[in-house]
Amino acid sequence: MSKSYNGHQLFEKVSLNIPAGAAIALVGHNGAGKSTLLKIIGGLIPVNQGSCTLKHGLKLCYVPEHFPKTRLTVKSYLKQMGLIEGLTSIELETKIDSLLAAYFMTEMENTVMSQLSKGSLQKVGVMQAFLTTSDILLLDEPLAGQDSDSQKVFIRMVTKFLNQGGTIVMSCHEPYLVQRLANTVYQVADGRIKLQEIIAFQSNAYDYLVFQKLKDDLTLPEDIQQLAEKIDETNQLVRLIVRHEASTHIILTLLPLGYELRGLECENL
Repeated sequence: MSKSYNGHQLFEKVSLNIPAGAAIALVGHNGAGKSTLLKIIGGLIPVNQGSCTLKHGLKLCYVPEHFPKTRLTVKSYLKQMGLIEGLTSIELETKIDSLLAAYFMTEMENTVMSQLSKGSLQKVGVMQAFLTTSDILLLDEPLAGQDSDSQKVFIRMVTKFLNQGGTIVMSCHEPYLVQRLANTVYQVADGRIKLQEIIAFQSNAYDYLVFQKLKDDLTLPEDIQQLAEKIDETNQLVRLIVRHEASTHIILTLLPLGYELRGLECENL
């Protein structure tokens, strides 16, 4: 298929096969076309040439990177989406409460979605995806803005979905997410989709480090920020996802600065 926008050729005569049970990661720079490709697969936008064909009867669920900020509360929104999918109010009450608890959002169930951060909106989108059973999940930067604990919940849920025979196609920037979930990787660049060697992602081990700030005015050094794959920082805690080989250097650098190591998990994200 081929796709262009305003005279700009985004994709030219590309092909992609998605077998049942696949866990496909789309990697590449911003603007390369990963989000557009997900929308094409989901039937949300047309192609200029060629076609995108899905097996009849397949149910898809698309989770965008930028979730709309509605005036509904979190719980009301999830309930409305569940009712549209055919779930009963009783079923929804149990499922929604369970998902809210899993994503540490129980206290935000009555918060209007227009007041939520990008990360919290992303959590709502993921929760909506797991209200019902889908055949294919299309996930656009699913970890964008999510804190480290929520990322771990997401990885567990998607792993369970895959183990039950589901299929995912996701765009992402995080190598550790590719390592944990994907069995196929495509590089999206220059109007092409190129199959990548997944071993390049699987050869990396990652650690999850948690530090407590012992001083109020601490700022992570620039070199540590560059080493971290993911940073989640609050007033008192700093959570880092880092390559295993960088852990010792990071720990030895931060301890003298006034950070106290509170937790370390190896390859268990």
